[in-house]
Amino acid sequence: MVAPIRECGDKVVGSNPLFLGVDHIGLYSNGKVTGKEIADWYAKTFGLEVGEEPKAFHIPSRRPGEIEVLKEQVYGKCHIAIRVSNFDEACRYLEEKGVELEEPIIVKGVGKVVYLKSPDPTGNRVHLIFRC
Repeated sequence: MVAPIRECGDKVVGSNPLFLGVDHIGLYSNGKVTGKEIADWYAKTFGLEVGEEPKAFHIPSRRPGEIEVLKEQVYGKCHIAIRVSNFDEACRYLEEKGVELEEPIIVKGVGKVVYLKSPDPTGNRVHLIFRC
């Protein structure tokens, strides 16, 4: 059974209440420009605020979803984070559909994350995220 949606503003946006929609996209430097230059471009072009953490710049949104710009290239393409309402149930659901997952990671102050072993059809990494 799917756990109820947390009372922190999460809402169902599709037919499956486990998957709440895009949490963030993660962009990587391509070696020609730095992560800071990418973040600064979004800030200047769209008038957005940029926050900085040790490994990434974050460009928040008024609605759910943000742009995360990693300071180092971790993967060749971008990544897409899908927010879930129940981490264990979402993992089980995908595994039952034959989707292979990497080992889950607990990120202090954030929650639980798990990457799909295979990228999306265009080569982007995808991960689930459950925010505490």
